[in-house]
Amino acid sequence: MVRSRRRRSGALLLLATIGPLARIRWRWLMTAGALTYPFYLIHQSLGLPMAAELTAHAHWLGPWGRLALTTVSMLLLAAIIHRVVEKPIGRALRRRLDQALDRHPSNPPAPRPEPAH
Repeated sequence: MVRSRRRRSGALLLLATIGPLARIRWRWLMTAGALTYPFYLIHQSLGLPMAAELTAHAHWLGPWGRLALTTVSMLLLAAIIHRVVEKPIGRALRRRLDQALDRHPSNPPAPRPEPAH
């Protein structure tokens, strides 16, 4: 069972990298990928309590309505965290890393030309 799952995953990966799926550009996949970490961080600490509160106080929504409301709320919060926290910090870290690499001894500055006599 594990071996067949690995084969299917490998085949899908092969299709996505060099096969017909490689030409498809799904921008929403990049957005979904960017939201996975902030969503992971908040889903248990905020999503589960929200679902419990909705279950206790908003039973008129029904189980699917509560699930949808909780999921959409957590995705919106994850998008805000990505936009307000992750992107600015990522830019600052990238800038600092570039500056540090520019100063690194393995990347010496260009030699200065000899002064003309």
